Amino acid sequence: MASPTPVALTGDAAPSSYATRTVNIDPNTKYVNVKGHDVVQFVAANGKSVTWNFDNPATYAMKLSTIMPAGGLDHEVMVYVDHNMLYDKHE
Repeated sequence: MASPTPVALTGDAAPSSYATRTVNIDPNTKYVNVKGHDVVQFVAANGKSVTWNFDNPATYAMKLSTIMPAGGLDHEVMVYVDHNMLYDKHE
């Protein structure tokens, strides 16, 4: 399993209107899979949310709690970011 990545390398917060996908986090959610360059809105069961642009093209893992607002999660949820081949250079 990949080691968690520092938040500074994972991407940037984005306006919720930029989200191309919404993921509702419930008590049973243990992980979420996304692709590099996805813009995802995460909504916790308590209504707190964050929209994140995963603009790092690398494959990595991170704890969702590093980007969620304080008190947004009551359990650990991992985000696994996979390489997005759409952004590979083709010559």
